[in-house]
Amino acid sequence: MQKPISTVVVLGSGSAGLLAALTLKKKLPSTVAVRILRSPRIGIIGVGEGTTPNFPSFLFDYLKLDQERFFRDVHPVWKRGIHFIWGPRGEFPYAFGNHYSASDTGFSRSNGFYSWEKPYESGFIGRLMQQRKVFLPDENKQPRIDDSYGYHLENPRLVAWLEGEARRAGVTITDAEINGAARVGERITHLTLEGGDTVQADFYVDASGFRSELLRGALQEPFESFSDSLICDRAVVGGWERQDGDPIQPFTTAETMPAGWSWRIDHRHHVNRGYVYSSAFTTDEEAERVFRERNPLVKQTRVVSFISGHYQRSWVGNVCAVGNSAGFVEPMEATALMVLCMELRALAASLLEGRLEVRQTLADLYNGFSKNVWEEIRSFLVIHYKFNTLMDTPFWRHCHKLPLPPDAARMVAFYQENGPSSFAHDMLLPRASQFGVEGWWALLVGQAVPWKAQAISPVERQRWVERQARLDYAVQISLTTEQTLAIVDDPAYWQKPAAASVA
Repeated sequence: MQKPISTVVVLGSGSAGLLAALTLKKKLPSTVAVRILRSPRIGIIGVGEGTTPNFPSFLFDYLKLDQERFFRDVHPVWKRGIHFIWGPRGEFPYAFGNHYSASDTGFSRSNGFYSWEKPYESGFIGRLMQQRKVFLPDENKQPRIDDSYGYHLENPRLVAWLEGEARRAGVTITDAEINGAARVGERITHLTLEGGDTVQADFYVDASGFRSELLRGALQEPFESFSDSLICDRAVVGGWERQDGDPIQPFTTAETMPAGWSWRIDHRHHVNRGYVYSSAFTTDEEAERVFRERNPLVKQTRVVSFISGHYQRSWVGNVCAVGNSAGFVEPMEATALMVLCMELRALAASLLEGRLEVRQTLADLYNGFSKNVWEEIRSFLVIHYKFNTLMDTPFWRHCHKLPLPPDAARMVAFYQENGPSSFAHDMLLPRASQFGVEGWWALLVGQAVPWKAQAISPVERQRWVERQARLDYAVQISLTTEQTLAIVDDPAYWQKPAAASVA
């Protein structure tokens, strides 16, 4: 019988490493010692980051972290979805919550059938995004903060806050450079530090980012590339200080570019921009030129290289890789933090189920789960490219010829025959789906992918018009991000019961 885990070493102190350490320290028995090894030579990736709604749920519902401290120290702004400048329509929303796949009272079909011509009419949050509003006020003019939001975060602030929370929870953080790792079979026995010291643990979490020091380096786990279908492999990144009068946009923008796409993420005091592109269809110099042409306020820029894909196994022996150490896909749909939260929930649950023993059957289940997560993301992202006809360039012509992975082909075939049907919720996707049919229908309706025509009765058409009038009024009285921040930044706000739902 193997010895239960009593010591865990987390390699890496970015958001992945800190969240991994916090999760294991809070969810495993208090007798388990959790230690982070932090490299002083590796700085923080200082770019803006967007999240999906699973991130605030992970922080505050699952880890029970302090919401007021988070809001005070991290300075997040709310993200209601993604504003796509994309596809033949030009613009459409991917709004958090159920819009296209939901069916309002009084309608026989899901909202996607009635919002085909104007996707922003699909739901209230989409209408908020269209008017740059963020929350409906209550009777006391306080924001009604629901569950359908993510965040825009400044990475240095997030990492600093997570470090404080980790120390508060009892995680030890040691500055150290790793020289190597010793192994017996598929188990790491110890790490060697600069200067000759060694570090031993019962379990290791590799959160070393793209370097993947343990999974790729020491254990030499094979990597499965998605480069045949997700062909972007570089990004030029920059930003600027927010100008007076420039509103904070409550969404991430995803915009078609000649050899890829660009993002815009709004923070309180500055704007972060990036152009994700394929080096097979443009040069770094040309990408920089086009990026600056679109964004004349950008100052300093830098180019980041990446490969989309994942390692065949994330959990090998007594090592589990999380975050970019386990896999990465291009930064669309806020996938990085979304996947990280899913990984950490599954890892903690697996270790608890195994009574803190490293059991191969549980590792196998975890690896199957992880593979399915990455494959669904790949399938989902491919449809962004295959059906986007906003630009006619060599890059986009190549994308239109991409074959659909099996999961994507099944979803598209169902949609083309049945439209954005709510019937698909429980049958078409796996239980652990990250996007749900809502996400798929948002992209297919948004890109004007047709389905077999189904007539809408005059009665329902009139009801839809009346529904839009009600939404118009609700949006008109709703709050902007700036108005909401003015309320929530007041310390008195946090003394009210409503504050529990802010972050």
